[in-house]
Amino acid sequence: MVSSDKKAIKQLTQLFTDTVNQEQIDWFYSVIGLIQATLPNNTPKQLAKLWSEASNNTSHYLDNTIINYKTTSWECDQLARFLLFTHTLSCCHELQRKELCALCFHFADDIEAIAITRGLHLADTEGKLVQQFIELSNSNYPPLFAAIALNHPWPARYFNTEAFNQLVLKTLFLDLDASQIIDLKKRHNPALSILAADLLRERLLTKRQPPQAILSVIEPQHLNVNDKALINRFYLEGIPA
Repeated sequence: MVSSDKKAIKQLTQLFTDTVNQEQIDWFYSVIGLIQATLPNNTPKQLAKLWSEASNNTSHYLDNTIINYKTTSWECDQLARFLLFTHTLSCCHELQRKELCALCFHFADDIEAIAITRGLHLADTEGKLVQQFIELSNSNYPPLFAAIALNHPWPARYFNTEAFNQLVLKTLFLDLDASQIIDLKKRHNPALSILAADLLRERLLTKRQPPQAILSVIEPQHLNVNDKALINRFYLEGIPA
């Protein structure tokens, strides 16, 4: 069973309707009506296509006005895509929700995938849909990867050590701020420190700028004497001339 954070979704919906005008509200609820009208005999493919069509139309009705919720900020059209996804999920038979999620990602472009990804932990509080999330972490589109890796609770919560380490290294390679990976400190491990130290060494040898926040990934107690000396030298001297 896929369980959602109904309170958070209700709060997001209220923020959304408080931000947009009546015509936009009418469009939003008309789409929800179309989705609900498929009950009780819908299929995941039917629902995914309905969501995809609505998501494609979102930019015609909504703009990128910023809506703030707790520590996150949503663009208005992005939030609408996510909220419509949650309604689509709720109208699907429980045993078919994983299939529906996979189909929505299949039909989604990168922008739409970001909208789903950013709130997936609210649509699925138990991580039942995490496999699609892990597969998405292979994306080479930096904004989509950033939505997965940064300020999202799922990597630290559900990724095994190898997958988590690869996600952190990819964050560094893309020069994203690894310090924004939630619970990075809790998931520190010797292999990650060694991998990050190797990356730092390679960048210094080629006199290239090391990735942003690379030192936040390294725990010195996990390193040998030479690697510790490397870290100290970089900290004191920066990139050699």
